Amino acid sequence: MHIAVIDDGVNPSIFPCIGQLLFDKTVNERGKVVSRHGKIAGLHGTIVAAIIKTYTDSAQIGSIKIIDDETFQGRASHLIAALQWCGENGIDIIHMSLGVQALCDEPGISDCIANLVANGTILVAALANNMRYTIPACLPGVFGVKAASHLDGDQYE
Repeated sequence: MHIAVIDDGVNPSIFPCIGQLLFDKTVNERGKVVSRHGKIAGLHGTIVAAIIKTYTDSAQIGSIKIIDDETFQGRASHLIAALQWCGENGIDIIHMSLGVQALCDEPGISDCIANLVANGTILVAALANNMRYTIPACLPGVFGVKAASHLDGDQYE
């Protein structure tokens, strides 16, 4: 099972349980998905990858960094590029702890998501912390998730 973590990058040296990454990519200023070549990864994507590996040893994790190191934000166009790359490369599951709320970004992202869902890709995306409509978490075929401080361990609602 191939899982892409679209986030701020994954650094497997922090959590050895992650193992070797299947791929380590970033989206450059021209909107192209390219190899990341040893640049520092953020901590959030690394934690996500470690959590995934805690629940399944069979997963092969890959990383696509779209979050800027200084602003901690990404661009909708970079998310679209990352999603398209995943579709072109047969990724089984895509995890995104990110999303956008600007409705002007919805058509491009919605089209990518619809294509991925139609091809059997499983998509997991975070709902915004303010609980407002968030793309892609609120789109059809996406498992939208949120944090819940009152849950412990493996609990969910």
